[in-house]
Amino acid sequence: MYLHAPHNVSFLLISKIFAGALCLLLMTGTGCSPQEGAEGSVALEVGSRRIHLGELKKDILFISAGACSTTGMDGKIRERILNLIIEHYLVLEYGDRKGIRIDEREMRDLLDTIMLGYTAESFKEVMLRNCVDREEWEDKIREKLLVEKVIEGVTGNITPPSYNEIKRYFDANCEEFRYPSMVRLRQILTSTEKEAEKLLDRIKNGEGLGELARSHSIAPEAERGGEVGWIERGTLPEKIENMVFSMKIGEVSRVFKSEYGYHLFEVTGFKEAGSRTLYEVIDEIERRLTSERRIQFCREWIKELRDSYRVKVNGETLKRLEFS
Repeated sequence: MYLHAPHNVSFLLISKIFAGALCLLLMTGTGCSPQEGAEGSVALEVGSRRIHLGELKKDILFISAGACSTTGMDGKIRERILNLIIEHYLVLEYGDRKGIRIDEREMRDLLDTIMLGYTAESFKEVMLRNCVDREEWEDKIREKLLVEKVIEGVTGNITPPSYNEIKRYFDANCEEFRYPSMVRLRQILTSTEKEAEKLLDRIKNGEGLGELARSHSIAPEAERGGEVGWIERGTLPEKIENMVFSMKIGEVSRVFKSEYGYHLFEVTGFKEAGSRTLYEVIDEIERRLTSERRIQFCREWIKELRDSYRVKVNGETLKRLEFS
């Protein structure tokens, strides 16, 4: 089998009201286009904003990233999406009333980031292929940027957790910061047992597994000298795990057969099971607790906006909200 080192994935704890900007490319795709209807009818009113049916359809397509089939969207999902759209417009209304604006430099910086990897021509082609109007797309990008700027502003003065709060979290969740024993591996993967045995003989005669991996291994990490990285106990197939965890540092395994081919493993390091210290995780806990405070603050703040600004949903108009 192919072996890969586990990745540390950091999740964004503050959820955005709208999905990422490139989801807009699906906003008006051919497989999810709104049917003709009373597009000019007002479907939603939020503060001073009047959102017509056609605009609301585009918002739903945007936030659902094109997954807008009414037959596949149950009532709870539709209600959740509608609430997210209302929240989006509540934040925009707040920004308008507070005079918060997006200047052209901010807009240009974001557009440049989005378009990284595209030429002007290739980006235009993507737009045309997905039937996206560039002006409407940029309007949604501007809205998204404004929403983020408003939320950043209203949450900017949230008090970070104290050392004692961080310590209490650490003590109450100590299991979270424990880690199993780990082994660091290099490997060669070949398609035949004969080739693997020949390479093993060359290693026994003094050649390095890393250099041989670069020229002979068919595994993805061959260009890195076969470097798989750190692997936690409990993540490998049992037979491989029992073998590599019983080896010494610098030792090369026998040829091992898997469904992917024939492996040679070299152990380059071990780490015993243990726990990270408070000092090691204090910044991580601080970010987590601060993010939780921001999420809770935003929930309460959105409730206040709903109480402060008029929100009216036109149920009769929404009955015509259908997609092909």
